Amino acid sequence: DRYLELFPGRQLLVLQSEAFFTDPAGTWLEIESFLDLAATPCPPTLPKANTGKGEAAVVPATIRNGLQQQLKTTALGVRERYGFGWAWA
Repeated sequence: DRYLELFPGRQLLVLQSEAFFTDPAGTWLEIESFLDLAATPCPPTLPKANTGKGEAAVVPATIRNGLQQQLKTTALGVRERYGFGWAWA
């Protein structure tokens, strides 16, 4: 909502980062199209700079569940507005 207060919706492209890993070429094309850029080949590999080293696996269930509850409204809003979401929401 805060971005839509600053920019018209047609100027925003919201993507789930996982899309780059599941469909890099399709996501690349979507970004180029949105930006009205000439088509260029998708890089053969994309860096995964924020994948972590398994730290999430040791987060206690109580903390994980608490965070999910706090973020549920936001996550459901993302699903409603942009058509994607997370399995926990």
